[in-house]
Amino acid sequence: MGRKRKETGLPRKVRLEYEGAVCHVMSRGNKRDSIFEGEAVSRHYEIEAERLLQAGIRALALAGIKEVKRLRKNDKRKQALVWLVKSRTVVGHEWILDRLEMGHRSNVTRAMAGFRNGRDRETRGVKAKMIRWSDPYLDEEKFT
Repeated sequence: MGRKRKETGLPRKVRLEYEGAVCHVMSRGNKRDSIFEGEAVSRHYEIEAERLLQAGIRALALAGIKEVKRLRKNDKRKQALVWLVKSRTVVGHEWILDRLEMGHRSNVTRAMAGFRNGRDRETRGVKAKMIRWSDPYLDEEKFT
């Protein structure tokens, strides 16, 4: 049967499963130690950040990374890309600086805060669009 709960001694609740549902799987070693470390983990995060960046570029209808690099540092579209990558991955400021040509580290922090705290209708709409486009399990054809 299931594992017993420490506090009550009862088995854990049955996991609900739905056909076509996406399950998030986390694996840990003994004593919750990480199984994967070092270069493999950082490379995974960089690949995911690149995927999110490309999805964000498509969502904003930009021509490509060259057009993004030409945008001003305080452009809402560039801020949106920084927010998307930084809020959904753990890549460092350096990766974002190099990829988006943001200049100084503080520009990444400023862009992240400026977009995250934006309350206007336009910012909320861009956030929703970025989240939809960044989901790898959704059909992109729906949003074009």
